[in-house]
Amino acid sequence: MGLLDALKNGIGQKQSAPVRTNTPPPVTKGEPVAKEAPSKSADTFKVKFGNKVPYYDPEYKNLEVTFNGFGEVKSESWAKDPKGSEFVGNIISMTLTREIMNSGSNGVSYKELMKKKITFRNSVIEALREKNIEVISLAINTISLTEESKEAVKLIDQNK
Repeated sequence: MGLLDALKNGIGQKQSAPVRTNTPPPVTKGEPVAKEAPSKSADTFKVKFGNKVPYYDPEYKNLEVTFNGFGEVKSESWAKDPKGSEFVGNIISMTLTREIMNSGSNGVSYKELMKKKITFRNSVIEALREKNIEVISLAINTISLTEESKEAVKLIDQNK
């Protein structure tokens, strides 16, 4: 049947609405499967974190570094607690503080800290996993020197 015949036969006939079901269509071998976006659960909540950290730089010695960020986590127990977001934010901040300070102890320059964001992020994910908290998203916005430390670095660089 050609397009013209189909149009002729379809004109004047009532079209039935497609039937919608909640079951996905059957998948045959070799066809890609579309994944549905995860639904937002009542157990997910947003967190913010940040801190100021003493940092021993191999070249500039005693500096201070700040970091901050945000994320979304999932936890049945902490989602119900009014202080859950604060608690999880503190775990993230403590983990990042430890990782950043250890980097200084291991001779990493403050200039290299942003390059370690993925390593820091993985440490946070592991620390939260140990507490049965799943990370949905996590963004470390900045890891940078405080204004006072920037001035100190500038003075040291000028006097070289």
